[in-house]
Amino acid sequence: MKIRYLLAGAYLGLGAVGAYAQDFDAAVVTRGSELAAENSCTGCHRADLTGTNMGWYFAPDISPNPNTLIGQLSIEEIVAYLQTGAAGGAVAAGPMVGVIENNTQHMSVEDLTAIATFLKASPASDYTPGEPPVMDEATQTRAALSYEVNCAACHGLSGEGIPGMIPAFAGNPSMLTNDATNVIHALLMGARAPATESLATAAGMPSFAWKMSDAEIVEILDFVRNSWGNSAAAVSIDEVEVLREDLEAAQKIVSTQ
Repeated sequence: MKIRYLLAGAYLGLGAVGAYAQDFDAAVVTRGSELAAENSCTGCHRADLTGTNMGWYFAPDISPNPNTLIGQLSIEEIVAYLQTGAAGGAVAAGPMVGVIENNTQHMSVEDLTAIATFLKASPASDYTPGEPPVMDEATQTRAALSYEVNCAACHGLSGEGIPGMIPAFAGNPSMLTNDATNVIHALLMGARAPATESLATAAGMPSFAWKMSDAEIVEILDFVRNSWGNSAAAVSIDEVEVLREDLEAAQKIVSTQ
């Protein structure tokens, strides 16, 4: 039996209904909700899928809000992401690496499709991107040069990334969340992609904590998150300072010469 989105939301008890009106199979949605709970999707990302800060990481909004990665991916692309760790320019990192390597890549396409259908059938959150920062010309120029020197070799001069291996910055909602914990964490501690049967080469990113001050991290992240058509909230220097201390990340090496 197929049900309209309105009925799906009411059936699952998931709260307010969003603006979507797509048909979903009720049995598939129900199975997906059960699998999402069994596999801790709703444990990390909250029962309403709106995400939460976990301290060193941010579990993002995985509702079908059009400003989120899930909102922009198709069901087939979500399945591919859970199988391989990459889809739509995004590449998994942080805690999702272990989830994909040890769990979801080994699940059946049928079960992954059920999870993806559940996510797409759930009510969209009310998440909206924050106001972008105002960068003066000198800051913009300095940040652009820093990006070219430190990031462009892997992520591309235009933030295009390498499909299936290195995340794109341009048009990638996972890089643009109002909570910047994950991108700050990646710069401070480095990151790596999942190694899966389909994508066996897991690209790695080094730490830049030793090379960049808190202010320089803010500048480059504000540049990346607001270039190539992106728009995202300003990164707070306090966020960087606190996370650097909590992670016991290195301080920038300053030459005495």
